[in-house]
Amino acid sequence: MATTAWRLLTLLTLLTELPLGLQFEIGGVDVGAGRLLTKVSSELMKGLQLPKQTSTAPQDPQHMETGDDDDLEDSDAPMDEQEAAMWHNLLDEIVKETDQLDDTIFEEEEETIGTRAEVPEAVDCYGLPTPISKALRFLFRTDRKETVNTRYFLSTRKHRDTVEIKQDPEFNFNSTDFDPRRSKTVFIVHGFMSNGEMQWVRNLSDAMLNMVDANVIAVDWSGGGGSWMYWRAVANTRVTGAEVTKLIEKMMKMGLKNKSIHLIGHSLGAHICSYIAAHLGGVARITGLDPAQPCFQTDSPDIRLDPSDADFIDVIHTNGRVLLKVGLGLPQPIGHVDFYPNGGAKQPGCSKKRNKLLFPVLGFIKSRIEKSICSHGRSYMFFIESLKMSDKCSFWGHRWDRNESDANTAVAAPCTAANCTEMGIETDIFPARGSFYVPTQAKTPYCIQDPRTDDEMVTSLSKLYRRVNRIDRNDGN
Repeated sequence: MATTAWRLLTLLTLLTELPLGLQFEIGGVDVGAGRLLTKVSSELMKGLQLPKQTSTAPQDPQHMETGDDDDLEDSDAPMDEQEAAMWHNLLDEIVKETDQLDDTIFEEEEETIGTRAEVPEAVDCYGLPTPISKALRFLFRTDRKETVNTRYFLSTRKHRDTVEIKQDPEFNFNSTDFDPRRSKTVFIVHGFMSNGEMQWVRNLSDAMLNMVDANVIAVDWSGGGGSWMYWRAVANTRVTGAEVTKLIEKMMKMGLKNKSIHLIGHSLGAHICSYIAAHLGGVARITGLDPAQPCFQTDSPDIRLDPSDADFIDVIHTNGRVLLKVGLGLPQPIGHVDFYPNGGAKQPGCSKKRNKLLFPVLGFIKSRIEKSICSHGRSYMFFIESLKMSDKCSFWGHRWDRNESDANTAVAAPCTAANCTEMGIETDIFPARGSFYVPTQAKTPYCIQDPRTDDEMVTSLSKLYRRVNRIDRNDGN
């Protein structure tokens, strides 16, 4: 029953985020969200038959178990007859309500967004069964590009203060210091409920410019990803990807080359980077900072970031947990190099405090979400620190089979160029590929000084490069 409870609570949470009232309309069509919510609530209370209070239930949110919620049943556990009947009734109501939608709300807009990621028949954002996912498909219509209002802020070494690149009627670079001849052009793309002027975006831009003479463009798509409707933000990633592509195509007319483009995206921004690269036919590098999990739990490379999108893709996983255990990032490896700081699921130093709410279960859920947000954000904090401390400390990644019990063994093993690599801006110059465990501190500075590994890597890399140079000389004779 626990699994069904979580599924229904998730759906109920989804529906309570809709603008409710006597009528709720999409494109002028009443979808009856208020009636649907009433029905779902009724089914939830009837079907679950939750006990009033047991001797084992927590009496106070402060006394709730602070460890993992591993006691939840597996999401694939079979249902009993009562659960099956409850789901049947619930699905009937959802399909009945959503079938009333006018077909016109599914028609393509006159101006296509020109992206490979069409709305799937069923979009699984909440671990819900396919019939529910299909019924909720109408939520995934994109906003118009005028609503998303993608904006671009350029910084360079000469002009650290950002200058907005205006796109109407056409991109104008006259008042900017953009130079396509610079060795790198870096795009930073934020995620859900964020914007292009967040402090972490500025910190990353400054750290990048301190290290390399680059064009750094912060992409702001908060018009499409700044509301609480996550599913709409997911849809708008496709619009944003298409819009950023237009800017880059103009830059290419000025001389910019694909091989100098480095896309950096956090959460949903990582998947936007994937769409941009697909439009362009590939770029030099994409760095995915805890790519978003909800709505992207798919094996399809057309929907999410994957190794075919760029010459080199590095991914930092900091909150890759199974969704119903409140993980905001994808847990599976999706790049050429995938880093898992402290195991990649939850980060040390993220709060474990409980919230005193009237309903202990809600306090438990809220606490889980807060810790997930904290862990989710550590991805960009680690990457920024790798830039700031590149000459002082290295985040060493140790080859890992992603088995938690093997983490200590992986970290203790001697490092060579074949089984260790550095997490951060210089990852692409190291030869090792695969999944890597990265130990960090619980607070800044996160990087752990490790003289032994430093020495091992210097020795190993020196031997490797001497061997490569020797091979190159022989080939030239």
